[in-house]
Amino acid sequence: MSWSRRRSAAPGRSRAPPRGGPPWVELTSPHFLLRTDLDEVEAKETIVHFERIYRAFERVAFPHEPKPNGLTHVVVFDDEDAFARIGPRGSGGYISRRGNDMEHVPTLVFPGGLSDAAREVFQHELSHRFFAYYFPSAPVWLNEGMAEFYSTLRIEEGSVVFGKQLSDRLITTGSRWLSLRIDGRAVVVVPRAALPSVPTLLSLDPAAFYARDVEDPTSREARRRRSANYTAAWALVHALQIEEDGLLADILFQQGRAADAVRAQQIAINILGDDQVSEASLRRLWYYKKALEQPEPASGEE
Repeated sequence: MSWSRRRSAAPGRSRAPPRGGPPWVELTSPHFLLRTDLDEVEAKETIVHFERIYRAFERVAFPHEPKPNGLTHVVVFDDEDAFARIGPRGSGGYISRRGNDMEHVPTLVFPGGLSDAAREVFQHELSHRFFAYYFPSAPVWLNEGMAEFYSTLRIEEGSVVFGKQLSDRLITTGSRWLSLRIDGRAVVVVPRAALPSVPTLLSLDPAAFYARDVEDPTSREARRRRSANYTAAWALVHALQIEEDGLLADILFQQGRAADAVRAQQIAINILGDDQVSEASLRRLWYYKKALEQPEPASGEE
């Protein structure tokens, strides 16, 4: 692994060192180019942690050939205010691409160092990197559902554990939306009735899924709709993983890289029918104790 100690220009409109901001450093590893205003020690720890997560994604979550090419560029802001000035409003992180050019190396951008919240954002966005490479025509519900599913991946005692609950959302049988703080983290409580049905979820195009088709996408109604769609997509993917007794990406990969909405939707309809996501899958999730586990790949494996 190589380290570059040269200063790097601060991205976007964040403050560069000559204007009083923290110095930016650039580090490289086998799979990442990291630019950050974290101090150098934390930056090195962060990129080593990124490589460990990447290894789990590459060899356990997406054990397919060929592998994605090139370095994944990552920008990590220690200064969350600086991130807020350039990131989408209310975003915990995002992936930057050049239009629809899937060959362009994406850049993952998010605030925070090695916190649980930062790791989940990183894993969500890294999932998009792998999924866009292997399944470029996947529908939005599957793309976001898989990213949410893998955002909760954990490496525990030598095992890669899948299928844990979302840490920033809970689902309630009640009718009220709630905002809570649990163990210092903001948690949104989503009413079960607010989740879209499976047919509705499968029919959503990106504009509808992300609530960009409303007059004010920043309104409370739009934010709640997005949250419900993300939660439903996660629940559906989680249910498919359980019902298929394996990783959904493996099933799709067997269909070739052209796997698209037709195959993914047929899997969903065959298993869940026309029931609501909440009725068909959440009942299982509430009582589902067995996480999908695979051995963590050793760092020296080829």
